[in-house]
Amino acid sequence: MQSTLVWAFNNAWDFPRVVSSPKLPDGRLTCRDPRKFLEARPWAAPQRALWEGRTTTDKLVSITAYYGRDNPDRITGLTFTYVSGYCAEIGYISTHRTQHSLIFDFDEEIEKVELLTELDYLSGMVIYCRKKNNGEARSHVLGGTTLARIDRGLMDGQEIDIPQRRFTARYGEDTECSQLQGAAAGIWGFEMPEEQLVVGFVVLEGS
Repeated sequence: MQSTLVWAFNNAWDFPRVVSSPKLPDGRLTCRDPRKFLEARPWAAPQRALWEGRTTTDKLVSITAYYGRDNPDRITGLTFTYVSGYCAEIGYISTHRTQHSLIFDFDEEIEKVELLTELDYLSGMVIYCRKKNNGEARSHVLGGTTLARIDRGLMDGQEIDIPQRRFTARYGEDTECSQLQGAAAGIWGFEMPEEQLVVGFVVLEGS
């Protein structure tokens, strides 16, 4: 694991943070950014949380979402917790905020992830898994709703199919589908003012 101190700032605020990334033998981590958020803000220093922790055997145990104080439908922060006890954080994390956790079985493998957004800010996640021992398909939802109640016609978002390496983005009437040039490795996020968390997928290119 390698860590870098990043100090992001503008004329209104500053935000020093430590960005951690695993040391990778091949390839490089890139942030998939279909809305050009990072391109328009080159000063932004997104945080990243990967499906695996410090090593390839450091499996993801749980994901906890934290919700806004003034906007309880918005996810303002995420914590990824791994077998080793290591935690990767994205956005604003506070134990005083309303929170919701997903806990994965040890033999669950993540196959597909949806990031559901409203006005480009994270409002929910759906994670599709398959148990290795019996092939059972499972889905986990973050965002205070059930899978059956999610109306994708009213929500924008991004979706990634990990085994197929396929990426889909839906924004209004526009849909983008493309093949990834690498493995889907995790999620990036950047905290904006007014309890808004911008997110996207991290890809390990060259893998």
